[in-house]
Amino acid sequence: MKIRPSRSFEKAIQFIVFRMGEDAAAAAVGRSTSLLRKWSDQDNDTLPSLRQALTLDQAFIEKIKEPAPIRAAYNGQLEKTIDQITPKSETIGEAYFNMQLAVGGVTRLLADLMLQHKTANVDELKLSPVVKELLLSELEKLSDEISDLEESIRGN
Repeated sequence: MKIRPSRSFEKAIQFIVFRMGEDAAAAAVGRSTSLLRKWSDQDNDTLPSLRQALTLDQAFIEKIKEPAPIRAAYNGQLEKTIDQITPKSETIGEAYFNMQLAVGGVTRLLADLMLQHKTANVDELKLSPVVKELLLSELEKLSDEISDLEESIRGN
């Protein structure tokens, strides 16, 4: 199983497919499930068009009722570029709330898994390679936010 970088388009598409289901995601853009797998593979140069990416995000929002993953990946990549041009450290409060948001991402993923597996005990979950990768990605985001909080505290 390939580890996809967090905040990448490939990771966002993989997340959409995981949450919506492969067939529903493919139907949303009128493409095959194998093409969606190619879109989520960072070793394959195939990516959706802007219109297809927008359609996938819209279908995700409508079905899952959560923020758009491809938009988040796009924004994350732009933020990195902007930060390189105009480095600015977050306030302690901003960094703290961003860290809490990342904790919420881990919690939401685990809660979804517990619902899917109809268990109230997280230790009973059997994690597939895809789920492990998603959890590791959420933990990577959390680690980044903790580092930002540490930097904010040191810079204060």
